[in-house]
Amino acid sequence: MRNLTITSPLISILRTGLLLLLVSSSSFGQILVDDDQTNSLVSGGTAVDMGLVTVNGGISATKVFTIRGDNQAITLGSISLDASDHYSITTDPSSQTIDSGNTAELRVRFNPASHGTHQATLTIPVTSPRNTGSFIINLTGMGEAPEINVSVDASGVTTPSAGGNLTNSGSVTFDSTAASATTQATFTISNTGNRSLTWTAANIVGDTEFSIANGPTTPTTIAANANSSLVINFQPTAAGAYNATLTLATDDPITGSFTVSLTGNGLANQEIRVLLGATRIFDGAGSAAADFTSVNLAGDSTTTTSQHTFTIQNAGEVNLTVTSIDSSNTAFQVDPNSITLPATIPGSGNTSFTVTFGPNARGSSAGTIDIGSDSPENGNFVFNVTGNAVAPVAI
Repeated sequence: MRNLTITSPLISILRTGLLLLLVSSSSFGQILVDDDQTNSLVSGGTAVDMGLVTVNGGISATKVFTIRGDNQAITLGSISLDASDHYSITTDPSSQTIDSGNTAELRVRFNPASHGTHQATLTIPVTSPRNTGSFIINLTGMGEAPEINVSVDASGVTTPSAGGNLTNSGSVTFDSTAASATTQATFTISNTGNRSLTWTAANIVGDTEFSIANGPTTPTTIAANANSSLVINFQPTAAGAYNATLTLATDDPITGSFTVSLTGNGLANQEIRVLLGATRIFDGAGSAAADFTSVNLAGDSTTTTSQHTFTIQNAGEVNLTVTSIDSSNTAFQVDPNSITLPATIPGSGNTSFTVTFGPNARGSSAGTIDIGSDSPENGNFVFNVTGNAVAPVAI
């Protein structure tokens, strides 16, 4: 089939905003359009404007086309319309034969499913005793609506790994966080539509370790192509998994409420432990002392010394930083070459240091070793040490 070519204008102008299509079988086919002006519509020419329609607003736009056979009968084929998600034919004269002087009515409705410009092509096959072809009418219309888009910054989250846009009912995993510490994630709420978006509420339901730290007072309005932000805190109270759901309620006609699943893992805090060999040394003034073997002391010179190597373990999941190791008694010297401070010990990791007992007087000695760290439970781990100096045995 070929497109109709119109060679002469015909009669009739319909007011009230209707579109009049007059198809002449003698000249095979002219179309006149009356949109309060008399304009000739050429097959495949400038698109008919369906206007601005609010998405899901309860109102659609309809254009009425009247097709007329002039001097002899014409037969319409199967009329087709693409972009069916935005346009529909509500009165379809397909396959009708229009006798000379009679008309057929064709109605097209524009009810956009999303915001933005939407185009369609209406194809009207026509057959007359003299010719066969198709008349093409291009349509255009604008859908008006807000559209919510939610993204998350990469900082503070594990997934999505680089941050970025989220899908409705998607999920965000916060970085693993030590108990009582806080991780923040910033969400950006954008309006990618062409009408203002009303953001009516933001709520978190689930584990209370997730909370809204900062955001606008709702309801609030976000203009087209503008955005606002929301900061969410994750503050686990203990080690373990946590879950909640963030709901953003808006007047987006398609999405409505945008939901995001929030997940996070609480880590056991760094916890210092000290061992001498396989024996655990406990913190506190009343704890059992780590005893050094007796050493020989001739006059004021120590002829032998005793050493212990202590192991520092991190029993938590968060890095432990040891900042200092001090002795209260000079008879017990911490070997500075045995450990470099500050020392970072990963979760379940360990390091060691050496203490040398070398007194300058005979008899019993006692002291404490103080290990300074960022352990929230015992930032200063203090344990007792004892030793004894005796005269050397004469040979």
